[in-house]
Amino acid sequence: MKKIIYLILFIALFACGSEQYGSIPPNANKIKVKDAMLNVEHLNKEVILEGKIVTQCAANGCWFFLRDDTGQILVDLKPLNLGLPQRTGKTAVVSGVLIKEPSGQIIISAKGLLIK
Repeated sequence: MKKIIYLILFIALFACGSEQYGSIPPNANKIKVKDAMLNVEHLNKEVILEGKIVTQCAANGCWFFLRDDTGQILVDLKPLNLGLPQRTGKTAVVSGVLIKEPSGQIIISAKGLLIK
């Protein structure tokens, strides 16, 4: 009976756990999406963003849009060499470098990802 209880507890903890890919440095600057878009001082620097995954690449999960209460930003997962299974609606914490694309779009090139 104890083995069954321990097995159920293990499965419950595992199923409710978070997923982490790469690393989230504790000393990186945590900012809002609006700050990423408007403050050029953050460009080419590592930052942390947190929000909901609102749209995700359906083909191989190599990118997604992250939305917080100030806006949304494209998260490029290619630097992590990651094909993320569908996680739309989940909360994500992303660490990475903010890059201005030739088109003018600001994106975050992910170095770490935590799905809650």
